[in-house]
Amino acid sequence: MPNDAPSAAELRKNIESLKEQLSQIPETNTAQRGEIEKQIAAAETQLRQLEGTSNSKTADRPDGQFFSVRELVEMAIVGGGGALGGLIAYIFKQAKIWTFVPQNAGIVHCVGAGALAAGLAVWFIARTDRNLRVPCFLFSILCGLAGLKMIEKAATTILPQVEIFAPAALAEADKNVNAANKAVKEVQVSSQPENVAAAKDNIDKVGDSIEDLNKALTNATSQGDTSAVTVLDKSLNEATQSLAKIKLESQSIPEVAKKAEEILSKKAPPALAKNAERKELDALKEKYLAVRDLTGWCFLGTHSNGKWDRQTIDYKRDPKSLNGQRLTVTNPVYVRDNPPAENYKLGDAINAFFEGDEITVIEPKIIENKDGVRVWAKVHLEKRAGSPGSIQPGASTSPSAAPDQTAPKKSPAGKRGRGRRSP
Repeated sequence: MPNDAPSAAELRKNIESLKEQLSQIPETNTAQRGEIEKQIAAAETQLRQLEGTSNSKTADRPDGQFFSVRELVEMAIVGGGGALGGLIAYIFKQAKIWTFVPQNAGIVHCVGAGALAAGLAVWFIARTDRNLRVPCFLFSILCGLAGLKMIEKAATTILPQVEIFAPAALAEADKNVNAANKAVKEVQVSSQPENVAAAKDNIDKVGDSIEDLNKALTNATSQGDTSAVTVLDKSLNEATQSLAKIKLESQSIPEVAKKAEEILSKKAPPALAKNAERKELDALKEKYLAVRDLTGWCFLGTHSNGKWDRQTIDYKRDPKSLNGQRLTVTNPVYVRDNPPAENYKLGDAINAFFEGDEITVIEPKIIENKDGVRVWAKVHLEKRAGSPGSIQPGASTSPSAAPDQTAPKKSPAGKRGRGRRSP
């Protein structure tokens, strides 16, 4: 720039002088006013060039380009602020601090909604004075938080909410159910504290999924979305059924069974939970009522400070005097080929006894535990509930099953009937 070019201060002073002159010229003198307005515009253009800015506040935007590279970078930062806001909202939702966040919203939904909401403010933010970057970034985080509510509002007024959030709820439920089943299998092999804690944690997550699915099902029903209702109802039933199964299978691991029972009672719809437990019991009876293995080891309950808990038999006295007692089963219980081994590893299930069955204790086994003792016993099935008399050796244990309907224990059919590992 030439040395005789006016400075920025001189240009500003000149502009102010021209504006003062313009204010003194009558509105009717359009020619003179137009000439001075041209001088003002030329001086302002020269001032902008001198200060290194343009009409859109950036000198690095080429002609005809909607945004400069610099502005695009700032917009990305703003979108990141919105995504951060969405992430914060998700974390607070998981911690149950904020209840306004949609229950079925996953982390992707929260972050995406936050970035989208921040994008709505980009036009304003990208053109804001460069000295206000930090306030703008904070503003974009607030936009991210508000974006979640905007998405939820759109979901309930424009689109079916289930279409947006249910897929995440379905996928999360499947993941949690699989994780819980795996953890329960591991705790049956070894009841180390970390395995028990993992099983309980995964059962809690299944409970959260049941809550999410139930809310999504309610929304889908109110919106008349029959296809979504079908899918959600199926997933909700499967998740509830998995808890009923875990409760029954984990009966001899009280901490896990209690957790499954607690989640079923608190988070699953009562009718659905009751139906799931009935179906699981019916399936167990269908599998084991005709099995000929009449003798094995089963869990009788826990005993601490003179009191029984989680009992499967009608016995109130000291467990040390169980030997030779004939007892009635009060809760379904698996029968195993061996008592628990090291680290409370459970034996294979070979049969199951049901409410009303009569058994005789052959050999009690007391297993010390930090919260008391777990009482097991080798028992023999004397009579199935509803049977007219005691079971004779070699006879079928099912009143409706003919002898030739039950395969021998070592035959392929018998092996299929023996079942998987469970308490």
